[in-house]
Amino acid sequence: MSSIYDWSLQAPKNANADEIINWAEGQPPSSVNNSACAVMQRIREYLPDHGGSIEFGFWKKGDV
Repeated sequence: MSSIYDWSLQAPKNANADEIINWAEGQPPSSVNNSACAVMQRIREYLPDHGGSIEFGFWKKGDV
């Protein structure tokens, strides 16, 4: 079974990186909703691995 850990940092490799998610170019319109819901599922599966939260931030160019 695939998981979020199978996803690539290279966007083009993610079109079919997960067996329940289809973001391939030219995908059938009927698969868009299912793929979006599956992405939410994968993120929810990921949360417990990180204490139930995801940290993120925004910074302006030049702040780093």
